[in-house]
Amino acid sequence: MEYSFWLWIGSILILIAVHVSRLAYHVVTSGVKSTRKFSAKNKPTPGSVNGVKKSKVKFLPLSLNLAIAAVIMLLWFFRYDLQLVEPQPVPNARNAMTSLQP
Repeated sequence: MEYSFWLWIGSILILIAVHVSRLAYHVVTSGVKSTRKFSAKNKPTPGSVNGVKKSKVKFLPLSLNLAIAAVIMLLWFFRYDLQLVEPQPVPNARNAMTSLQP
Protein backbone atom coordinates (compact mmCIF):
# COMPACT_ATOMS: atom_id res chain seq x y z
CA MET A 1 0.00 0.00 0.00
CA GLU A 2 2.85 2.35 0.81
CA TYR A 3 4.49 1.78 -2.57
CA SER A 4 1.30 2.57 -4.48
CA PHE A 5 1.05 5.91 -2.66
CA TRP A 6 4.61 6.84 -3.62
CA LEU A 7 3.98 5.65 -7.17
CA TRP A 8 0.96 7.97 -7.38
CA ILE A 9 2.92 10.92 -5.95
CA GLY A 10 5.87 10.23 -8.26
CA SER A 11 3.70 10.02 -11.36
CA ILE A 12 2.05 13.35 -10.51
CA LEU A 13 5.44 15.01 -9.98
CA ILE A 14 6.73 13.64 -13.27
CA LEU A 15 3.57 14.79 -15.04
CA ILE A 16 4.04 18.31 -13.68
CA ALA A 17 7.75 18.35 -14.56
CA VAL A 18 7.13 17.17 -18.13
CA HIS A 19 4.39 19.71 -18.79
CA VAL A 20 6.33 22.59 -17.25
CA SER A 21 9.36 21.69 -19.35
CA ARG A 22 7.18 21.49 -22.50
CA LEU A 23 5.72 24.91 -21.71
CA ALA A 24 9.17 26.40 -21.06
CA TYR A 25 10.49 24.94 -24.31
CA HIS A 26 7.54 26.35 -26.22
CA VAL A 27 8.03 29.80 -24.65
CA VAL A 28 11.72 29.79 -25.57
CA THR A 29 11.21 28.62 -29.15
CA SER A 30 7.95 30.35 -30.10
CA GLY A 31 7.57 33.26 -27.72
CA VAL A 32 5.21 34.10 -24.89
CA LYS A 33 2.28 35.27 -27.03
CA SER A 34 1.99 31.99 -28.89
CA THR A 35 1.45 29.98 -25.70
CA ARG A 36 -2.31 30.52 -25.75
CA LYS A 37 -2.81 26.95 -26.92
CA PHE A 38 -1.51 25.76 -23.54
CA SER A 39 -4.17 27.71 -21.64
CA ALA A 40 -7.45 26.13 -20.61
CA LYS A 41 -9.54 28.96 -22.06
CA ASN A 42 -10.04 28.71 -25.81
CA LYS A 43 -12.09 31.53 -27.32
CA PRO A 44 -14.86 30.34 -29.62
CA THR A 45 -14.44 31.18 -33.28
CA PRO A 46 -16.99 31.16 -36.08
CA GLY A 47 -15.54 27.88 -37.43
CA SER A 48 -15.64 26.07 -34.10
CA VAL A 49 -17.95 23.22 -33.16
CA ASN A 50 -20.47 24.05 -30.40
CA GLY A 51 -18.50 27.19 -29.55
CA VAL A 52 -15.42 25.18 -28.57
CA LYS A 53 -12.24 25.58 -30.54
CA LYS A 54 -10.27 22.39 -31.09
CA SER A 55 -6.84 22.56 -29.58
CA LYS A 56 -3.77 21.08 -31.23
CA VAL A 57 -2.08 20.36 -27.90
CA LYS A 58 -0.79 16.82 -27.70
CA PHE A 59 -1.41 15.35 -24.27
CA LEU A 60 0.90 12.78 -22.73
CA PRO A 61 -0.62 9.48 -21.70
CA LEU A 62 -0.63 8.73 -18.00
CA SER A 63 1.01 5.36 -18.56
CA LEU A 64 4.30 7.03 -19.54
CA ASN A 65 4.38 8.93 -16.25
CA LEU A 66 3.53 5.78 -14.30
CA ALA A 67 6.28 3.81 -16.02
CA ILE A 68 8.93 6.46 -15.32
CA ALA A 69 7.76 6.81 -11.71
CA ALA A 70 7.77 3.02 -11.26
CA VAL A 71 11.35 2.72 -12.48
CA ILE A 72 12.54 5.56 -10.24
CA MET A 73 10.60 4.18 -7.27
CA LEU A 74 11.95 0.65 -7.73
CA LEU A 75 15.51 1.91 -8.03
CA TRP A 76 15.11 4.03 -4.88
CA PHE A 77 13.26 1.63 -2.59
CA PHE A 78 15.26 -1.42 -3.60
CA ARG A 79 18.67 0.22 -3.98
CA TYR A 80 20.21 -1.98 -1.27
CA ASP A 81 18.70 -5.19 -2.66
CA LEU A 82 19.91 -4.33 -6.16
CA GLN A 83 23.34 -3.49 -4.68
CA LEU A 84 23.36 -0.01 -6.16
CA VAL A 85 24.46 1.44 -2.82
CA GLU A 86 26.42 -0.15 -0.02
CA PRO A 87 24.30 -0.33 3.15
CA GLN A 88 25.79 1.70 5.95
CA PRO A 89 26.10 -0.10 9.26
CA VAL A 90 23.77 1.17 11.95
CA PRO A 91 25.58 1.64 15.23
CA ASN A 92 24.21 -0.57 17.94
CA ALA A 93 23.19 1.46 21.00
CA ARG A 94 24.40 -1.27 23.32
CA ASN A 95 27.88 -1.41 21.75
CA ALA A 96 28.12 2.38 21.60
CA MET A 97 27.48 2.68 25.33
CA THR A 98 29.98 0.00 26.29
CA SER A 99 32.68 1.56 24.12
CA LEU A 100 32.31 4.87 25.95
CA GLN A 101 32.84 3.36 29.36
CA PRO A 102 36.44 2.97 30.60
